[in-house]
Amino acid sequence: MAGEAIKKKKRIAFCSELGSGSGHLTALLAAADVFVEQGSECAFIVPDLNAVLRLRPDWSLRSNIQAWNSPQWQVKNPEQADSTRTYTFADVLISFGFGDALSVFNNISRWHALLDAFRPDVLVTEFAPSPAIAARGRIPCVTFGNGFYVLPNVAKLPSMTSWDPEVPEESRRNEGLILAEISEARRRLDLSSWDSLSEAFRGDATLPCTFATLDPYHRIRSELTHLPFNIPFPRRSKPSERSVRGFVYYSFPHPVFERVLSLALAQSKIPCWIYAPCYASQLRPYVGLNGHEILSEPMDLHRLSEFSFCMHHGGMGISSAGAIANVPQFITPVNLEHALTASSLCKQAAAIMALPETIMAWQSSSSWGQAVAACLALPMNLHPEFNCNSSDAKVTLSRLTQQVLNFLH
Repeated sequence: MAGEAIKKKKRIAFCSELGSGSGHLTALLAAADVFVEQGSECAFIVPDLNAVLRLRPDWSLRSNIQAWNSPQWQVKNPEQADSTRTYTFADVLISFGFGDALSVFNNISRWHALLDAFRPDVLVTEFAPSPAIAARGRIPCVTFGNGFYVLPNVAKLPSMTSWDPEVPEESRRNEGLILAEISEARRRLDLSSWDSLSEAFRGDATLPCTFATLDPYHRIRSELTHLPFNIPFPRRSKPSERSVRGFVYYSFPHPVFERVLSLALAQSKIPCWIYAPCYASQLRPYVGLNGHEILSEPMDLHRLSEFSFCMHHGGMGISSAGAIANVPQFITPVNLEHALTASSLCKQAAAIMALPETIMAWQSSSSWGQAVAACLALPMNLHPEFNCNSSDAKVTLSRLTQQVLNFLH
């Protein structure tokens, strides 16, 4: 069936927009692989073209690939966005700049022009509302991604948190404002308006790729969730099999890392493997200290089963891999998405969570010791859905491929 579509040289645009972590791009490229290999005309419209070639260096030689940088949102004050209390996804969008009518129209019209230049037969989006807004109604759109940003089909956005279930008026105003701006942009592009904001984060076909227990909307989502296909699937471990050592993972600047380094890792009796490339110079004195190993390259997360605990920021990839490996996690989230993931794992007694202000208040290394001890004592009552492997994930990728093919025929 795939070969049939390829013979017709159908055009597919793969789009990423808002995601900052590498997981967004790796998911998009995994979705594209089969179409690239079989000769479809593929366009990649993404924030970082260099990252595409780092992950798929052989694609530079292919004649069936085009690539453009995606239009960029200007986050006016990212630090404020992280610290502002958020309740619904509309509040998250405000931090990206969706509250400014001119920015909304300019971004959507730029995407409209890019899609006109490539003329795709189908659009595939991952955390990319603007191209979906610019395309829906004229180009079929397949949307996939994790449960945080693939919204359920609802008239009004619910609160994403269990600790703040009521939606305040300001969040409702944000939702109405953004919907009005999107509707006006679509009207100016001769496209129909929508009745709900969730439409901008859905496609003509929608696949939420997330573990159900990590889905902020699992209580109200009508469609099935599908196993993520762009995460590692380490071997499931038992406590008796693990070495007494930790894995510390911060792939980007994090407000608590230097505090953890000075108060904890310098005096820790538990050796740790540490990957924190943004802190290379600060880490140099710790090479060999207390058995620590400083990694210059990311560790293959399939090795998580070898560790007695894992400390990280709460990204979906490493959080999921830790749960699959059955390894206790010490999570230090700085945004709502990571806090929701951490909270879900805490409810399953598989993680402890410490917010930045908690760690910044640590006065001695004993705080670190107590936190690690609590982590190691977790009973790990994980949901059976984490007893899975990469073969299960391939089913999701096949479903996504089929959805794209359905629109190509």
